[in-house]
Parts: sequence; structure tokens; C-alpha cells
Amino acid sequence: MKKTVYSLICLAFILPQPEHPAWADWTQDGGSLNFNMARNGRFPDITFCNNTPYVAWHEPSLTFTNQIIVKCYTGGSWIMVGSGSLNVNDNYPADYPRIAVGNNTPYVAWKEYNGAAYQIHVKHYADGTWVPDGGSLNVDSSMNATAPSITVFNSTPYVAWQELDGTSRHEQIYVKHYAGGVWVPDGDSLNLASNMNAVAPSITVFNGTPYVAWQESDGSTWCEQIYVKHYAGGVWVLDGDCLNVVPDANATSPSIAVFNGTPYVAWQEFASWIGCYQIYVKHYADGVWVLDGGTLNFQTSRHAYLPSLAITNNTPYVTWHENAAANHQVHVKHYAGDSWVPLNGILNVNASEDAQNPRIAISNGTVYVARQEDPTGIGINRILVAHYVPPTATLTITPTTSPTPTQTMTYTITPTRTVSPTITPTSIPSPTPTRYALEKYEVITYPSPARGKDLWFYYYVNGPAQIKIEVYNVLGELCHLLQDQSTHPGYCRTHWDIGRIAHGVYLYSLSLETSQGVRKYDLRKLVIVK
Repeated sequence: MKKTVYSLICLAFILPQPEHPAWADWTQDGGSLNFNMARNGRFPDITFCNNTPYVAWHEPSLTFTNQIIVKCYTGGSWIMVGSGSLNVNDNYPADYPRIAVGNNTPYVAWKEYNGAAYQIHVKHYADGTWVPDGGSLNVDSSMNATAPSITVFNSTPYVAWQELDGTSRHEQIYVKHYAGGVWVPDGDSLNLASNMNAVAPSITVFNGTPYVAWQESDGSTWCEQIYVKHYAGGVWVLDGDCLNVVPDANATSPSIAVFNGTPYVAWQEFASWIGCYQIYVKHYADGVWVLDGGTLNFQTSRHAYLPSLAITNNTPYVTWHENAAANHQVHVKHYAGDSWVPLNGILNVNASEDAQNPRIAISNGTVYVARQEDPTGIGINRILVAHYVPPTATLTITPTTSPTPTQTMTYTITPTRTVSPTITPTSIPSPTPTRYALEKYEVITYPSPARGKDLWFYYYVNGPAQIKIEVYNVLGELCHLLQDQSTHPGYCRTHWDIGRIAHGVYLYSLSLETSQGVRKYDLRKLVIVK
């Protein structure tokens, strides 16, 4: 048993409110990414490496054979990543690329024809060139495979895809990860029923656990339904039931993300009472899928398609394209409290021309969307990227009076789960009121004490880092784990929704994991007041 006695120092802080004020307009990042401005760019995907946007897409060559291309945004312009296409064979078509980053290394998965059937391939970028990660991922190389989805965890890429089964003649969902120079299967088919088609997988990994969302035909209604499984103990475990708002409605195109262990899924679903596809989001809590607000559509009387989901600071963001009067327009909304709030209008460069297939990624709170758009109406799709910058908070601390100890508190802490908490006495500042910035090796919470539902941790990072915040009760028991990621140096913050957290005194420790190692901050006190 360990006892620690420290003085509770009363300080008055002046900090900005963490709520977003009015956002600025969408800013276009450079011009078209197309390698050849006379060719159509399609199906872009976007991610970040060292706070730099990377975009993959497919585009026809001079012989009209689709090639996989990647560019990054550097110095105000889009530059090629590598010397040319990623295709295994430039004479065969390749399309539907998906890009992800692990340990500052970009990985791209795509499907490519080999003269007999479509194969799934993966390459990563190293030393100025695209390096193949093994060969084809297909379970049966004689069968067509398509719709790859990729994520990377600790330099290990995971890929989900759909593949035609030669025996049942139905599409199956498979997952493999790359280890020891080979692609290792993660279990067998994810299908609920092998004699039903399962398509459009979306994969993510949280703390080494893969999660996959997909759509599968229902044997009784013959409608598509959305399901999620995670991989545990060598088997795929179903998370709840189908996600459909209406079980016998057609639901397609899921996009999955996991934040702090909570899976979120966005998808499109046909609303028969309106006659249009709607965009919905649910999260998984206490064994059931909970609807986050209602439809995201700007106009419920118009079809909405192909949502892409990302989460930062416990806030889901979704982009999709939606029918307008004579074209498709790209929209973005985020979930604030209990409703979906638009991020300032459409992204189309030309609102009267067509934009489709948006994909979203977030870097340090800034939202980026890649899309294909025909801005001049000549029938050629450009790959375009725009970003949305939230206001930048200025972190300052001002003691309003000379701080003095007001009381002495004693806690008896019994560490569990190999936790050895210690508390460092807080030094008393000079009695002369001064204004100073948040120190680089300091972490604070705001508001303090914490009230309502929103609590923010403020800290400084030198560069790309994985953020982990462990919250303990006064017995030293780990009761909450928060994770976040910062992708650029500077002052950052992580949000914690404390709406359902019991009031009382807690202890917390923040650690930053970078390529140089792990830095762990001293244990500090946190008070939640209801």
C-alpha cells in the first residue's frame, strides 16, 4: 500500500473554449492531380504521411489501360510518388486503389487483371520506389477478386476484399495480413452464409484487432444488409445484428472507423417511404448498434451515395455525393451533440457540374476530401482535393492571483494491472501574476474542474505521435483509455466525452509514442463535477 500526500494548488486559468466557431470556406489544394489532363481520373483515396496528403487513383494510359497513380502535396503542388504507375503489368487494367500509412510508409492495395482473372495486389513506398508486398492475395488466383480495403497497424498491412468462390459461385469476404514476407489469412470467409453474396468490405484495426464492415444479401428478403465482425481468438466474431435502419431495406457501401474501441459505420440505405437512398451512421455500444442522429442527406428527396467516414477527437465526419438538380454534389457533415452539422456547403469547384466518389481523411483537426469532378463539363473527371481548417486555439495560462495551498488531501492508492502511479507535487509559481504559454513538456485539462460532457487534454508534440491517455480512479485502477494521433508538431488537444463518466477525483497520465521512443508524463489529478 502506498500513500502519497500533496498540496492542492488553486489556479485560475484563462483558456479558449474548445468549441468550433464558424468554419472557413473549403480551400482547394492545388489543381487537378491527373497525370494526363485528357484522361479520366476515378476512385481517389486519401491518407496522410508526415502530415502530407497522399492520394491514389486510377487513370487510363495512352492505350486506355487503367493505371494506379499516387501523388503527394508538397510545396503547394502535387508531385508524383514514384516514377510511374504501380501496376504489376502496365498492359493490363488496374483500378479501385485504396491507400493507408503505417510508420510513415504509404501502402496501396488495388485490383489488377492478369489475363485470366482480377488479382488483389499491395505495394509500399520505400527509397523512391514502389515495392511489392508478396504476390496476389487471392484465395484462388483463377477467380476474380475486387473491392480491396487496406489499413496498417504497426507496419503490418491488413487487406479485406471480395472474391468469387469457385464452388458456391457467390462472392466471399476475406482478410489477410502481411507477415514474414507472405500474406497470412485471418480466418476464413466472413460471410454469414456462404451461399449469399457478400461485397464492399471496409476494414480498420484498433489495438491489433481488425474490424470489417460489409454488405451481404439476405436469404429471405433478398435485400443487402450491413454487418460488422472483429477478429478475436482466431475467429471472426459478429458485432450485434445487421445495422440497417429498416432490416428489409437495401443497404450498401459501408465505411468503418474505430475510436477508443468504439466502432462507427456509415452507409447508404434505400428509404422506401421517400424513394431515395439516405446516409446513416451508427456506433456500437453495450452490444447494440445505436443510430447517431437521423439521415445525413442535405435533401431527403434526393439520392445520396458512397459515404466515407473518419473520426477525430471523438467526432465522426462523413463525406458523400448527393444528387442535385442535374448533377452530383459532394458534401461533408460532422456529428455535434445530437445532430449532423454541415461543413459550409458543397465542395464542387463548379456547383453545376458533376462531382462523385469522395474520400475523407483528417490531419490534426483539418478535414481533407479527395474526389473526382468534371469542373468544366467536358466529360473528363479531374482528381481534386480540398481541405477545411478549423480555428486555431491559442493556449495560454494566466494566474489571476497569487496561488496558495488551500488544503491537504491524502489518497490511498492500491495499484492494479501493473500500474504504479505516482504524484509529483505541484510547484507554486511566483506570487507576481504572469502570462505564459503552455510548456512543451506539460499537459493540462480544460475545463478544470471538468463539467458538462466535453473535457480537453492540451499538450505539445514534436512531430507524428500516437497519443495514449490512461485515466485511473483513486484506487489506482485503470478505468479509461483514450487514444488519438497527432501528425504535425505543435500544440494539440484530445477530446474526452465525459457525459456518462461518474463525478469524482481521477488521475491521468499521457504518453507520446514516436519513432524515437515513448515519453510518458507524470501522473496528474483530474476532477469531474456533475
